[in-house]
Amino acid sequence: VPCLISPLFDIDRIIGAESHQGFRIAHQLYLDLSERTQAAGAKTIGSEVNLMPSNPGSNAFHAHMRFNEVGQGKHSGTSKTVRYLTRKI
Repeated sequence: VPCLISPLFDIDRIIGAESHQGFRIAHQLYLDLSERTQAAGAKTIGSEVNLMPSNPGSNAFHAHMRFNEVGQGKHSGTSKTVRYLTRKI
């Protein structure tokens, strides 16, 4: 999918062990990325979250972090469908 937002910082696959959920590690990583995004002169962070197979935890996290859906896509050759999300800094 071509990116229509420039410049854009993209987050790809932050995965945490269940035993470390609730420690706000991902939250802090996103806050740090927001600061670095601003320092680099960008105004948007992008992310992709699975719709199929569903990832309710990631969807809830991104909603909490004020990401908005800007589109959906299907990975060719798979049954994977994703939501494309952005957050303005």
